Parts: sequence; structure tokens; C-alpha cells
Amino acid sequence: MARLSGEQEPIFGLGLEADMDDMATITGVTSCLRKGNSIVVEQEMIEAREYRTGIAILFGLPKIMTQAILAHEMMHVWFRSNGIEPEKLERKLEEGMCQVIGWKWLDWLESEINSSSSTTTTSHQQTQFLRKLIETYKFVVEEHA
Repeated sequence: MARLSGEQEPIFGLGLEADMDDMATITGVTSCLRKGNSIVVEQEMIEAREYRTGIAILFGLPKIMTQAILAHEMMHVWFRSNGIEPEKLERKLEEGMCQVIGWKWLDWLESEINSSSSTTTTSHQQTQFLRKLIETYKFVVEEHA
């Protein structure tokens, strides 16, 4: 997949950080459910005075892709919670390491599907679909690394 000069990378997930000196009220999403044609979002107001990190992921993505994005974003959080600030690590290097974690999640999931496909009631078509989906997402991660 060739990229045009200046073409922006797709954004599926986002790490959110805030250093709060004063008390602040944050709206957090506690759950998100689909009921028929509607989406019900439960929110909670949180009083915060310390450093907060959150993760936002594009809603409606397939479960496998959401899991890989979450693994990637959790790696960013791991860096911050271990005192590795953005100015201490080159952006490309951090993104590359986070991409590896997302890819490793997909790799692990693929091996789990392969080892359990003979012992579960999942149909052959479903298993093939999941394998192709994982292969596609691995390709996307590799292209945007």
C-alpha cells in the first residue's frame, strides 16, 4: 500500500493524558451497550486531582482490531506510568514499540485460534474469517509501523 507524500496515518486509538494541579471533574464512560438500533452510554463524573491517563478507541471496529489497538495504547500508558516521558524517547521509536505490541497480540490471538479451532464448535467458515481478519490487521500494523 503506497502512501502519498504528506498523507496522514489513520487514527483508531488515542492516549489521553492530563496533569491536574487543581481539582477537576472528568466525565468518564463506564460502559457502552448496543440495544437494538441504539447505543446506550453510561457515564460517571469523577473528581480528580492527580495525573490521569485514559485511552479512547474508535467505536464500532471489529473486536479483534479493538483488542490490538488497546494493546498498542496500553503500551503508551505503560511508558508514562514508568516515567518514560515523550521527550525521553523518540516518537518513531515509541510508536514502533507500541506497534510491535499490537502485532504480538494479533500473533498470539492467531495461534490461539489455530490451536483451539479443532476443539471448539466454531465453524470452519468462522475460523477462516477470523484468520483472514487477523492477517489483514497484521498487514495494516506492518504498513503503518
